[in-house]
Amino acid sequence: MEIIQESVSCLSLAQAISEASRCLYCWHPPCVLSCPTGIEIPKFIKRIETEDMRGAAAVILKDNILGGTCGRVCPVEELCEKACVLNQLEQRPVSIGKLQRFAIDSFLTHHHFKPRVKLPSKQKVAIIGSGPAGLSCAATLAKAGIEACIFEKKELPGGLSTYCIPSFREPLEVALREVEEIQNLGVEIQTKKELGRDIELEGLLKEFEAVFLATGLSGSPRLGMAHEEYFLDALQFLSLAKLNPLSLSFCKHIVIIGLGNSAIDCALVAKKIIKANVSIIYRKRLEDSHAYPAEIEKLMKETINIQTQSTVTAAVIEENRLIGVYCSQLDDPGCFDKRRRLKEKKEFFLPVDLVVRATGQQKPFWLQKMHIELDEKGFIKVNEKYETSVPRVYAGGDCIRTHGLFSTVHAVEDGKRAAFYIAQSFQKKVFV
Repeated sequence: MEIIQESVSCLSLAQAISEASRCLYCWHPPCVLSCPTGIEIPKFIKRIETEDMRGAAAVILKDNILGGTCGRVCPVEELCEKACVLNQLEQRPVSIGKLQRFAIDSFLTHHHFKPRVKLPSKQKVAIIGSGPAGLSCAATLAKAGIEACIFEKKELPGGLSTYCIPSFREPLEVALREVEEIQNLGVEIQTKKELGRDIELEGLLKEFEAVFLATGLSGSPRLGMAHEEYFLDALQFLSLAKLNPLSLSFCKHIVIIGLGNSAIDCALVAKKIIKANVSIIYRKRLEDSHAYPAEIEKLMKETINIQTQSTVTAAVIEENRLIGVYCSQLDDPGCFDKRRRLKEKKEFFLPVDLVVRATGQQKPFWLQKMHIELDEKGFIKVNEKYETSVPRVYAGGDCIRTHGLFSTVHAVEDGKRAAFYIAQSFQKKVFV
């Protein structure tokens, strides 16, 4: 398969300076207020305009250690760029995401994070998961002189950035480069270490002064139909497409179930990387989707068949191979009564080599065994200091995100803030 380039090209120096000059450098910048990590956006943009790329990167990295990733994948259309005052003047907002990416890429081309001098310290924190929340927490602790060790269940660190964010949004080497830079700060990462299998919470609490859970969420729930073993979960599909796309070369027709942000990623990956004919099956109306409007817009530009108010009802298997699915189109998308659905359905058949479930994510099953209090939706319950019901155990990222936006930048902020409170708790112990 062909090498997929990033869909948004990097700015040149001249383009970056020109774009930076459009910033009005507001006195109370709304873009900063809308940034979950609180990056001083006008400040780093001013430094780009004066060709101080190292200074621009320093401003970004002070508040967001994963500035390179977030410059690529952050939903800026819903956050900082949406808040840009140029919108009120009926002008195009400053391309903050592109400028952030330019600054970090320019910096990391010539520089590296400086290793922290390890001081004798009895303060050690175990972090479960090497996604954005875990990496952010570890880096923040390391910069505060606190030893951080990340335990990652997979072979490669980086979480969704490494495994699931499409390569045309964030290439694998970009994700791993940021992980390497965080390791330069003195953070230890142990891979192939899964909580509940290779390590236990009780054991970690004996060895470490605190534990931060940044486990994310699990795959999509099963649909409860026959032959579902021939389907792939969205995270499985995205991971294969990014790390081993040739394994999916047999797929000429792919059906995606769902229409959230992950489903759209799956559809675009199937179209752009796997080069398959793609159909989306969504049980509600298009306007009911919770996907970002910018993502819906990207989807509509592609030749993808979108069947709304529809469900997959049966999979057809022939010679131990998936060859198609039967679907039903509902007159009433809010109707989930099976008897009524049978009366209303209009069946149609789609030839298919692969079905991808992208219908949300489940909470990790091991949570039930950890005696950690969960909220009514099954997420880990934390207080304003990210403390769980178990003493010295903190949590952040998607595993606590009960509402609002689910994105990398919010997870980064969770990790940063949790690290602050963990460090604060250590200081209290010193003075007690």
